[in-house]
Amino acid sequence: MVRLMKLWNLSVNGRDMASFELEKKIAEELKYAYFSCSSYTEYLKKALSTIKWSTDWKKIDDAVRHIDKALKYEADDMPYCALLEIKEIFPE
Repeated sequence: MVRLMKLWNLSVNGRDMASFELEKKIAEELKYAYFSCSSYTEYLKKALSTIKWSTDWKKIDDAVRHIDKALKYEADDMPYCALLEIKEIFPE
């Protein structure tokens, strides 16, 4: 999760947060997330909400919106569209 968030911070967020600060904040806040999170998607959304007020919150909201759209496409059996939404958050 931390690696994904670091990739997002570098590629989408313009390295707005220091790498160590990002990792520390996520580690501290997600310490007990296994009680409420049961999938990688839930962990990712929780990690994004954890750093929301430490960076550009609009970029966080955009990322969550893309995740939700990807989940909808996946549920509608449209995996290619879901992948495109994910690539908006984590470009290759």
